[in-house]
Amino acid sequence: TQHGWVQDQKNQLGTTKEQCTLQISEGPYCNLQFALNSCSHTQNMVLADQSKCDKKLTLHEFVAYGSLRAGEQLQWYNMLRELASSSLSFNEPPVVQLFKQAAWEFGSFYHDTMQRVSHRAFEDSNFCGRLLEVLRRRLEMIEGNWNEHAALNLLVTLGVRSFCFSGGYLSSQESQSFILEGFAKFLRDCREVALDWCEQLSHDLHGRDKDQSQRYQDLILKIAKLTYDVDSNRIGWILHSARDIFCLIRSSILLFENSASDIDRLSHNDLKLALQNAQRIRCLLKDQVFSIVSENPAGLNEAVGRILWYLNSSQTWEQCNGADGWLSACPEGTSQILQQQIHFDVLMGELLVDGTPPGRLPQRFTANGMYQRLFGCTALPVMPSNLPGISFVSAQLCGEFEVHFGISKENQVFIRARSPTHLLQLLPQTLLTGDFPDQFVTEYFQWVDLQTGVIEFRALGQPWEINLNDWHARPDQLKKLLWKRGRRHWSMYTASCFLKLRVSCSHWTPRSIWSL
Repeated sequence: TQHGWVQDQKNQLGTTKEQCTLQISEGPYCNLQFALNSCSHTQNMVLADQSKCDKKLTLHEFVAYGSLRAGEQLQWYNMLRELASSSLSFNEPPVVQLFKQAAWEFGSFYHDTMQRVSHRAFEDSNFCGRLLEVLRRRLEMIEGNWNEHAALNLLVTLGVRSFCFSGGYLSSQESQSFILEGFAKFLRDCREVALDWCEQLSHDLHGRDKDQSQRYQDLILKIAKLTYDVDSNRIGWILHSARDIFCLIRSSILLFENSASDIDRLSHNDLKLALQNAQRIRCLLKDQVFSIVSENPAGLNEAVGRILWYLNSSQTWEQCNGADGWLSACPEGTSQILQQQIHFDVLMGELLVDGTPPGRLPQRFTANGMYQRLFGCTALPVMPSNLPGISFVSAQLCGEFEVHFGISKENQVFIRARSPTHLLQLLPQTLLTGDFPDQFVTEYFQWVDLQTGVIEFRALGQPWEINLNDWHARPDQLKKLLWKRGRRHWSMYTASCFLKLRVSCSHWTPRSIWSL
């Protein structure tokens, strides 16, 4: 009826285009929203609107931005031209939005086929080759600077879309395989750059304030999974080797470690979308991951081995019954290493050791003087230690060392550092006070090698570096310390020091090392 809520739609179909169009936030590009809304405008129309150019933009930038999508069939050619030039800054969010809108939007059908007018440029193998060349050149320009994360995000998006379109538009099977392999390699190169940045930023997270950590965390989440976001029928092109598995699992672990447990409570929409997108990608890849790991677990073992270095590269994994997405492994123990059950969730990136995820070190350890001297106010993430009589081990390596934290029989905190070739224990300053010059006590960390009894004096700024020019002291049977630095040797009588060392170290090393 005339007053009813249902009215004639005049044969117009409903559309979701407005909801699928990226919106420019306030800033110098806000007058150019029309360039994202459609591709029906022309370059002449952009030139005629020069008066709308914001004073923070050059006229050249205004025209280049507004003209990128001028003409539905010309969009990819225009993007290729701008990628090869320096007219636009690819670290500007509105520029990234413009390119993504052009790459993501389907556009109109080409005649009665499933192909789209917007992406017919990929029918030309020469265009595909030129685009691949320009993308590679752009990646080389930014790979050494993680501040170019927005540009990397864009390059990966264009690489993924180009990979998908090249497989559907090229008619020649030979050309199609060649171009697909080229874009797959480009995505792997982007993946390596992203993972290198993630590793750097993951270490930086623990030394920065909360706000800074959140920003870097956001960056990691945005770049960690993009290179795997391809159509399901082409997953095998970008995920088939042990290195592919390593990059996927390593980025998943970093992603889980640095993200909130409840995605829905996140206040930043971009961060929430990045996490949800990462989960979606892992769900698509799950079966492929299981298939590869069952045949060659080296990639998974290398990724988990970045945290549990004792894990053998040939360690086998099994799918957990009744737990979708979980894999389990049980490395063999030794007389000096406890056997532990390891679980990994492919869908979430969660790693468990004996059923326990990485957590924070209890205050009893972080309030200890040795800990504060070594790590300051940083609260290290830890997990259960596999050394007998020790409670925790750092979830990340310090240099090449795992750091273990335990409580002695005398109820005292002690700290050990273990590498594949060394097992050291940190000595408290009070133990050496009065027996050594003050400089040796206050300006060095004193580590004792539990296998040889040698005391290493490492500079305060280099607690994890092995340097032959550092001071070394070894006890002998004559109640003397034999000193060595480089080629210089001498001895010092210090019986009281021996007594204190033997009492302090009796709970963790054979008496023969410190016998008098």
